[in-house]
Amino acid sequence: MIYLFLDPDDYLLSRRLAVLKAAMGDLEMADLNVTELTGARTDAADILYHAGTMPFLANRRMVIVRDYLSQLDKRMGASKGTDSAAHNEAARLFADMDDLPASNDLIFVESGVDKRRHLWKGFSGERGATPGLAELTASGRVALEELATPDVRQLGNWIGRTAKEQGIAIEGPAVQMLANFVGPNLRQLVNELEKLSLYAGDWAIT
Repeated sequence: MIYLFLDPDDYLLSRRLAVLKAAMGDLEMADLNVTELTGARTDAADILYHAGTMPFLANRRMVIVRDYLSQLDKRMGASKGTDSAAHNEAARLFADMDDLPASNDLIFVESGVDKRRHLWKGFSGERGATPGLAELTASGRVALEELATPDVRQLGNWIGRTAKEQGIAIEGPAVQMLANFVGPNLRQLVNELEKLSLYAGDWAIT
C-alpha cells in the first residue's frame, strides 16, 4: 500500500507508524524490514529500489520517505517547463509505483506540498500525461491521511477520546484545564494524562 501523510503531528504520526509496524508481525523481523529515507538524500530510483525489494524473512516490508515530495515539488516549481529533470522524476515515480509488491508499504511523510502546482494537479511532459497527487489519492492508488494536530476548539474532544481509549476517567473541567495548561502538544498531553491517572488511582480525574 502507498500512503501519503500530509503535515502530520509528530505524536499522531508515531502512533500511526506503530500500528502499521505492528501489522508486520514479529517486531524483531519487522525492524529488519523497515527502511527510512530522507528527501535530501534520495530520489525516485532509490525509493523505487527500496520499495520494490521483497521482505526479508517476513511477510511485509515498510519504506518511510520523509520530505521527498515537498522537495521535488519545489524543484518542479523552479523549473522552466514540464520537460525538466524534476518533472521526469515525478513521472517515473508515479508510473512505477503501481508495480511495487503488494507485500510492501511505501509511506510518504510530507509537509509543504503546494496543492496549486504540478505535483498535486498533474502535468503533461516527455512521458505524456502524468496524474498528480490529487488524482492518485482520489482514485485510491495512494491513501491520503491528514494527521494534523487538533486545533484549539477540538483539543478537549481529543483529550476526552484519548483518555477513554486508555481507560482513564476524567471529568469535563479537568479536560478543559489540561487543554489550557498544556496546549496542542499531544505527546505532553498523553504524558500528563498518565501521570494524573496514577495520582487519581481508582477515582476520576477532576
